[in-house]
Amino acid sequence: MKTFMLITLFLVITSLCFSAVVQIGTGFDILGNHKVKASYQNYSNTFNYDVSIGMSPYLEILAESHSLLYGGGIEYQVHRSVDFSSSTGKMGFTPLYGVIRFKMQMQNLKPELIGQLGYNFFTADDDYQGSADLSGGLYYGFGLGLPFDKLIIQIMYKANSGQIKQI
Repeated sequence: MKTFMLITLFLVITSLCFSAVVQIGTGFDILGNHKVKASYQNYSNTFNYDVSIGMSPYLEILAESHSLLYGGGIEYQVHRSVDFSSSTGKMGFTPLYGVIRFKMQMQNLKPELIGQLGYNFFTADDDYQGSADLSGGLYYGFGLGLPFDKLIIQIMYKANSGQIKQI
């Protein structure tokens, strides 16, 4: 969390120097599926687990050019529970990504098409991780946004990937 705060502070100060658009927000993850692919020598299987509702504060720094916003962002997924058959652990991701938002003109509304692509860091508590090593992976997201005066409502599909390697 301390690293997230330092990166956020650095990005905000940098953006003020270059007059970019800074957006801070919170996302709510209402549906989630945690897919785990296990393989060992000749054995391979895929398991699906439910994850609890989550919250994700984020920061985006964007430049604007006509009907296009582009830049970068960082999001911190507050650890959420994964219900395994034997125990409950908590895990989350911290994606660092590039973002493009295309603004469309429709009478009174100005909807946006949103695309995100980047790398995420995979973290977990001891109940989830055990003695395994965690590593991050590809992050992507896409969706729609609807800006109002000082509020943007977005509906996004996001996918995080990472690896767990047993030691």
